[in-house]
Amino acid sequence: MADLKSILVNDIERTIDGVIKADDRAHIRQEIEEYVITQEVAKHLDKFIEGYRESIEGVRRGENYPYNGVWISGYFGSGKSHLLKMLAYILENSSIGGEPLAELFVPKISDQIQQANMRKVLEVPARSILFNIDQEADARTGSHDNALIYIFEKVFNRFLGYFPYDRNVAQFERHLDDEAIYEKFKKEYEEINGSSWEDSRKTAFSIGRKNSSEYWRKAWISAKTMPGA
Repeated sequence: MADLKSILVNDIERTIDGVIKADDRAHIRQEIEEYVITQEVAKHLDKFIEGYRESIEGVRRGENYPYNGVWISGYFGSGKSHLLKMLAYILENSSIGGEPLAELFVPKISDQIQQANMRKVLEVPARSILFNIDQEADARTGSHDNALIYIFEKVFNRFLGYFPYDRNVAQFERHLDDEAIYEKFKKEYEEINGSSWEDSRKTAFSIGRKNSSEYWRKAWISAKTMPGA
């Protein structure tokens, strides 16, 4: 008589994490393979895909789409984080071992029109930033009028390579990037200061840090005057 292991496709002794973690990439393939698109999920997924597709087409026509966010709500354990994580990896066309994760997910969509719309959406380059708000909260969060916006800005600046803990420093770095001299500035700063910009920028704009401010000022002037700047 065949035992249970022999009649099931997946290994029943595999590790199954009861909680989906946004920053866990090690199990993403398994999480997508085993994800089940229920009728309820399919209904809301259709609305999401349609809105995403319309926003892309609107931008191509030079129009401003009226929506810039999606709210996923549900009871504890209903799969909110799981769905969000799937969409984040799929929309940016991530691959595992050379295999696009979208090819594991899209065939699960039973409606052919919805599936076609999903594939059309995936043609547009996208990047995803996954994070847990609780983990990103720090002592500075409480001092801001809008704590959520502060956290979003902090995570976005880190993603871009800017200093996440001080808006002024990040804005300075963004300005250098706009002028295409950020990398030159970092190189010049390290040569002048003896330490990297990333190690020093925390106190670069601090009151009383005369030497530090003088270092970044000289590096900025040097980067501006370098050939190609």
